[in-house]
Amino acid sequence: MSGLPRSGSTLLMNILAQHPEIHTTPTSGCCALLNGIISGWDTIPEHRADKNSSTPEVLKNVLSSVLYSYHNTDKTYIVDKCRAWGHNIEMIEHIIGKKAKIIIPVRDISEILASFEALYRKTSPIKSTMKGFQNVEQRIDHWMSNAGEVGSALNVVRDIFQRGLQNRVCIVEFEALVNNPERVMKQLWNFLGLDYPEHNFQNIINKTLEDDDVYGYVDLHTIRPIIEPVSKKAEFILGPVLTNKYSGLEFWKPIK
Repeated sequence: MSGLPRSGSTLLMNILAQHPEIHTTPTSGCCALLNGIISGWDTIPEHRADKNSSTPEVLKNVLSSVLYSYHNTDKTYIVDKCRAWGHNIEMIEHIIGKKAKIIIPVRDISEILASFEALYRKTSPIKSTMKGFQNVEQRIDHWMSNAGEVGSALNVVRDIFQRGLQNRVCIVEFEALVNNPERVMKQLWNFLGLDYPEHNFQNIINKTLEDDDVYGYVDLHTIRPIIEPVSKKAEFILGPVLTNKYSGLEFWKPIK
């Protein structure tokens, strides 16, 4: 699971968890760990001295061992959630030896930004957060920057398209998910190659709990137990000028 923040990834993970053979994760450190091993591999003096212990085959075996032992579960399938997976498709395919399957939740960018602004307003009375950002526009500039929560994730998804790897991904529109979850989930299970399970869209249990204090926001990964349509709030929260400024950035949508 990769994709954009505030686009239903936590909700999707807990719908997927209703399948008896699937284990889903909170935001995972597995991808970061694999990248850390790769980046540090040649910095180990012993690896430079002993060429037999540092071959590409040995590195691949180590990466495979970490990947397949990282999650403590007896389920047949694991869906690991991390924004960075979309940027590491070639790495994961090298390790597993087959085509990757990446789920990409997306949403209109202005609605994502409005959701972050709403979280900020909910968090700021009780936590010191985002010091130095004096107004909505400055906060949005931060979120949309290359290092920001939205900008960095958007760059990852854009990179997938630029590398021509769209056939590895299943795009899941947030609005489609909350308006017609059965249709969206049938498409997703077909993408995964698994039978459609018995879903309960009226009782979604959050099995992927996270400590949101780590990320500096209240209720960042809280989900509603019932799936229902969500009204658009960007213009109300951001105002018409900022909403218009960040509209039309959804490059994954077909051109009308």
